[in-house]
Amino acid sequence: EIECFAKARNISARQANRFDHLKIGDFVDINPKMIHPGWITGEIRRKDKHSGQIQLVYEKDTKSKLIWIHLDDVNSIDEFMSKSGQVQKTQINLEKQIIDSNSFEGFNSTN
Repeated sequence: EIECFAKARNISARQANRFDHLKIGDFVDINPKMIHPGWITGEIRRKDKHSGQIQLVYEKDTKSKLIWIHLDDVNSIDEFMSKSGQVQKTQINLEKQIIDSNSFEGFNSTN
């Protein structure tokens, strides 16, 4: 069965062939199958400039967790809300901040 494995860094070190539009701060659906199996949302924290690996932060049991995933791993990453069907508390807070800042822009101090 050893022939079923790729050479070390053969896949993880290559550039990504999908999701090249993603940037730091974007949300995606992830399946951290080795640690916490099941689809959830994660936020991109870092991108490796030498490969297609990205670091994501996600919430599990009210704690923030970090994981590295390759963008070509179809079993571990997908478009935002395509698999998880849920919004994390941090995303709700971010949306609230955006709405609050937009409503504040319309405020005129001379009124």
